[in-house]
Amino acid sequence: MSELRRLTAVRALFGAVLGLLVISAAAAGPVVVDQAASGVAMLARAGSGTAEKAYGGGQPQQASSSERDRFSEKKPTKEPMPPPLKQPADFAGEGGTSPTGPRVSAPAEMRTIPQLPVQLSSTALWDLDAEDDRWPEIGAIVREVVEGAGLALRQIRYRPEREPEPLVSRMPTARSLLVVGSYREFSDAEAQAVGNHVRTGGALLAIANVSVRYQRRMPPFNRILAEFGLAARMTRPGGAAEVADQPLTKLVRLQRLPAGLSIWGFDDWELINVGNEAVASAQLSQNGRVLVLDGGMLVAADRRVAGEFKQLLGNAVLWLIGKE
Repeated sequence: MSELRRLTAVRALFGAVLGLLVISAAAAGPVVVDQAASGVAMLARAGSGTAEKAYGGGQPQQASSSERDRFSEKKPTKEPMPPPLKQPADFAGEGGTSPTGPRVSAPAEMRTIPQLPVQLSSTALWDLDAEDDRWPEIGAIVREVVEGAGLALRQIRYRPEREPEPLVSRMPTARSLLVVGSYREFSDAEAQAVGNHVRTGGALLAIANVSVRYQRRMPPFNRILAEFGLAARMTRPGGAAEVADQPLTKLVRLQRLPAGLSIWGFDDWELINVGNEAVASAQLSQNGRVLVLDGGMLVAADRRVAGEFKQLLGNAVLWLIGKE
């Protein structure tokens, strides 16, 4: 009988203690379990010292087999990865800033630039007036070639205080050639306007030219080129020239080029290269055409280089307006 009384007293004491614990827990609020910390601790014991150091220090311990099984069960099931976007093999990375390997030539029948049966207006939009960085000389050559192709020029004047985005307010609705140079600030809205103009059947002749003193002008110019997956960079060394076999390069015979700008792009037709760097590139964008070239070669000290680039420019204008 004394043993029964002792068991009864122990049960009563245990019940009282349990009641006090419940009351204390209710007063303290709900208990929150840090599942992330638990998972990290388990991961650390499974062999990852990095996670252990990041979340609280201490030496990682080897996990038991049961802990490894529980951790594996908690891992989310991986979905199959989608195939990577297709892009040229030589543009594999580096933040999208430079080619990473030799260019692989496509079969001859795929390297020819396709024809677009689009005839443009006889008036070209002209945004190439500047007074520094050799732009007067470059502009005079481009103007001579464009007017020699039978086009009248409609000039756009960039006035930052009165009309800071003239390519937005004065973009024509007719399919026409737009001539721009890297001599001023271009806004995002202007870049989008140029993109829309080309994709709906217009054409763009983009002349890249910048010296170190004016290099801040290149990023705004690249806003326009980015509409077509292109960019101009101040990275090209001089060297032996490689001229593609295209109608656009007819009568162009170049052997060596001085250092200058390079044209980077996806799915473009590189017309002239020095090593892995393009000096002039053509691009199709839906119903429109784009051509970008290093304008500094038009005023190169070597007169033969300047003359050959003027020939390339003449071919390019005829291609852009559909008269090739």
